[in-house]
Amino acid sequence: MSRVSIISLKDLNYWVWSSIINMLKSDEIAFTYLIYDLVYELSNTNVYFLFRDSVLKAFLLIWKDAVHLWGSDDSIDELIKLIPVSNRERVYIQTYDDDVASKVLDYVRPHFDNVEVNEFTDMIVGKDNFKPYKPELATRLCRDNDDHLKQLAEILTELLGRKLSIEEIKNTLSVIPYYGVFINGELVSIANAYVRTRDLWLVGSVYTKPSFRGRGYAKAVTSAVTALALSTGAKAALHVKYGNEPAIKAYRRIGYKELRKRKWIICRNPS
Repeated sequence: MSRVSIISLKDLNYWVWSSIINMLKSDEIAFTYLIYDLVYELSNTNVYFLFRDSVLKAFLLIWKDAVHLWGSDDSIDELIKLIPVSNRERVYIQTYDDDVASKVLDYVRPHFDNVEVNEFTDMIVGKDNFKPYKPELATRLCRDNDDHLKQLAEILTELLGRKLSIEEIKNTLSVIPYYGVFINGELVSIANAYVRTRDLWLVGSVYTKPSFRGRGYAKAVTSAVTALALSTGAKAALHVKYGNEPAIKAYRRIGYKELRKRKWIICRNPS
């Protein structure tokens, strides 16, 4: 009879760490989130690991309101029951297996008034495939530049739906590299690398103001962030909404390749 065990973050030890590192190449994106949060976001993070016969089969990673459920096993229902749902206004759940996603939906629906399923495509690029697009258009945003801070604050306030202070933006630029395209002094397009490990950077917050779309600016800022990632010896990856063919084609043109399609489950209760 096989032996199943669930190990929590407080039980993290050398053997568990070794299992994580040995599994890294099995799913670079999922394990990059895991390693980054354990190293840089430990105070905001909780994890449960499911082992079967001493082999890591699945994990549940919880960072604030964001959840990753990776793996597949007959006992994964035990991890699903640990997804935080009580007294939560929202939870964002990334899944890596469609059957597991169906089980997650069955579990969360009774707890939230609004449950939405989106599909995203993971895309990835390495140094050998990268085809930079007009990197000279993009500028690295600087925490010591008041104009950069002000204009980035305005864009992120609009995107996030809450007002961000200049101090918050300055702190953000201290830890997250952003590139932007300026047209006649106006910041019109941005991208960043919000998760970074030795082996993989995750590119995100790719946004262009509506009146400036269709001019290649998103490709330029994505190229700039990607080039920075590849210069360190890492690969770069990103998520794009499934079916967004213009974006997928743009990323293909700079060398990104589709890796897979995954379900993201967004759960909300009225505040």
